[in-house]
Order: sequence, then C-alpha cells, then structure tokens
Amino acid sequence: MITTEQLRAARAALNLSIDDVATRCGVAADVIVSAEQGPSGTGGSTIERLRAFYESLGVTFLAAGQDGSGLGAGIRLRTSSHDEGLRPQDLTSEDVD
Repeated sequence: MITTEQLRAARAALNLSIDDVATRCGVAADVIVSAEQGPSGTGGSTIERLRAFYESLGVTFLAAGQDGSGLGAGIRLRTSSHDEGLRPQDLTSEDVD
C-alpha cells in the first residue's frame, strides 16, 4: 500500500505541480490533493493510476523494511535510461536526410 507521504514525495522528486500531474495523468487536481492528504476519499483505482504514472517517470515505491531493517516506506528514482541517439562520430551518410 502506498502512503500519502510516498505520493507527495514522488511528485516532489519529479518536480511536478499538482496541476502538472492532473494534466498528464488525467486525474482531477482535487482528487490528487485528497490522495496526498489521506486515503479516506480516494479510491484504490486512483491510487493505482497515480502509482503507474509516477513509476512510468522513474519512481520506485518501497514498502517499509524493503530497503533495510528498520527503514520506513519511501521512494527511489531509477537512473535515466533514455536513448541518447547517435553520436556525431557514429553517423554515416545513410543517417542523413
């Protein structure tokens, strides 16, 4: 189960505003605020949608104790694995239009 703190931390780590998440994830801003304040008014499908969105951007959610004895729930950012494309020295005449 993801905690409210993890949701807030994921958004902060990605430097996203609530409006950014709402626009990109398709969840209303007031629902995101509610999810970050507590699970009482937020359905499980919304939490899973936010989880999938943050994970697609490189967030890993850690359960309490998962990353070491005595540690609470948290998040971790994956290292970037984006495609850097071809380096200039690797270009050939076939790569140029």
